[in-house]
Amino acid sequence: MIKNHSSTSLKNRSQNGITLIEVLIANIILAAGLLGAAALQNQTLQFNNQARLNTLANMLAYDMMSRIIANNEFSTTGTGYSAPAASIPTTYPDACETSSCNPTQLANYDINQWKFLVRQYLPDGDGTIAFTTTTGNREYTITISFNDSRGRDTDQQVILRGTL
Repeated sequence: MIKNHSSTSLKNRSQNGITLIEVLIANIILAAGLLGAAALQNQTLQFNNQARLNTLANMLAYDMMSRIIANNEFSTTGTGYSAPAASIPTTYPDACETSSCNPTQLANYDINQWKFLVRQYLPDGDGTIAFTTTTGNREYTITISFNDSRGRDTDQQVILRGTL
């Protein structure tokens, strides 16, 4: 008796290797995972930049508060530190570094140098200083604003209040 081996061999033959459809599905899954990792990395960089700018703004606010405290004669009994928005110097002021200054000149020097540094370190950075006098005390409010268009918010503010 002669058997037909061709018909039985096709039915019992097992698959070896992978098909092109399986390769395509694996590539799609891999691509989706890599896109997710890239998006996560991008968000991490944005949050890191935002944290860096906020830290710089806080450091600059505390720097100005230290300057106000150091010039105690002017900041507590004089006309006080005050700075409106804008009016940012274009060159680094060094007037009191090369010669002696009275408390009023030192206050102007501090404000101009601080506003210059705020503009240099923060994108579109600007700062204001205001104070109120109540029963022998002065409360200073230092506000720094900057543009954080690379992060989540376009306008950021750091506000520091201190009483002398």
